[in-house]
Amino acid sequence: MAHPPTAPPTPRFDFGSFPTLRTQRLTLREIVLADADAIFEIRSDYAVTRLNIGAAYESREQAVELIESMTTHYAERGELRWGITLRDDERIVVGMCGYNTWYQIDRRASVGFDLARAYWRRGIMREALDA
Repeated sequence: MAHPPTAPPTPRFDFGSFPTLRTQRLTLREIVLADADAIFEIRSDYAVTRLNIGAAYESREQAVELIESMTTHYAERGELRWGITLRDDERIVVGMCGYNTWYQIDRRASVGFDLARAYWRRGIMREALDA
């Protein structure tokens, strides 16, 4: 028995302006070059990055390159990663999460996340990923 044809997937996200998400405690926002120091601080901690592909960062320039890469991949509609901030101070990125790769046509993605060690065991990542 043949399966009925399926409709093509409808776009759930148009990659227009970057979406900001808010939860009770967090704001998830676009990561910008001004966040390079915070991203370096997070990514230079081996305990945070030990399960990531690649070694812990050794220079701030690596954080700048990551931010530039995320911006480019977002513009190419292939990646969507948020900076995690506390609602009390949305200027300081304490982590990041999102879709490292996103294959909309197949409805599948790879999710990645990092959180500064000082914020572990507070339910922050669960709250961010739920958003």
